[in-house]
Amino acid sequence: MSCTLCGLDSGNALYCCAGCENVYAILVESGVVAAGRDLRDTELFQRSLKLGLISNRSAASQHGIVAPRIGLIGYHWNFDIEALATPFLERGRIPEVSRLWDYSMPWDITAIQTAAQWDDILVVPPDYKGLEMARDKGDQDNVHNADFDRWIRQSGLFEGPQSFTVGRDRSVVVNVYFKLKPPTTEAGSVR
Repeated sequence: MSCTLCGLDSGNALYCCAGCENVYAILVESGVVAAGRDLRDTELFQRSLKLGLISNRSAASQHGIVAPRIGLIGYHWNFDIEALATPFLERGRIPEVSRLWDYSMPWDITAIQTAAQWDDILVVPPDYKGLEMARDKGDQDNVHNADFDRWIRQSGLFEGPQSFTVGRDRSVVVNVYFKLKPPTTEAGSVR
């Protein structure tokens, strides 16, 4: 059986994970989608796939990522470590998600760049300042976002960005980068 929302295998259940079940319920309750209608036949679903809001097998397969190492710079409650890990955990995968830097650490761009090279996915909100949540030090956690985003773009190590808007009330644009795979020979070995 496939998930009512995203179409991934869901065993004998209507949904593959609690996240898909909740999103579908919200869409039905808000009147965006009629109950019983196949969401995958709607323009909303196609737009959501394109934006990466709903997973799709082809995007994951394209990058060969199953249980990734994810590096994060910046903080926003919609993309903290738990939020980034949850979609993988709910599908039985165990990702490694780490914050490459936060305000309690010294800003050492060389050490951060070295650590980032080991990650499969990098996530950064380049223009986000974090000022609306002073209690969580969001303004301090986001002070170097644009610098880090610039380095990723120039490094030649990552593909992207794929930009997504996350959050409803106080949305923020997040850039997601995927590690480039090393070139291989015809026999499949890395050059």
